[in-house]
Amino acid sequence: YLVVSGVPDSNPNHASSLCSVAIHICQVVRELQQQKGENWNVRIGIHTGKLCAGLLGRNKFIYDVFGDTVNLASRLADAAEVDHVNVSEDVKNMCNGRESFYFRGEVSLKGKGVQR
Repeated sequence: YLVVSGVPDSNPNHASSLCSVAIHICQVVRELQQQKGENWNVRIGIHTGKLCAGLLGRNKFIYDVFGDTVNLASRLADAAEVDHVNVSEDVKNMCNGRESFYFRGEVSLKGKGVQR
């Protein structure tokens, strides 16, 4: 699934807002695992930057976003540990201390090289 913040209306706190949502999603998944006894996993990647957005289709319309920002967020999700959130350095810098992070080391992302 894909979540976007700050589109189409700008949100100066979009990075921090998405981090809070991502942490909450991980907590809810953990709670559901305990309550239901099912093995659900989530991996989340967050990046910030420019993207393209628009309506696609002729009969059935779909609102979609695409671009390098979306691709990097997807790669960060792919590289995330189970039930954890990977954020780009840009996201960490935008949060200005409103969120707490730990550095897990450099990560090699397909098509993007090594990221911090």
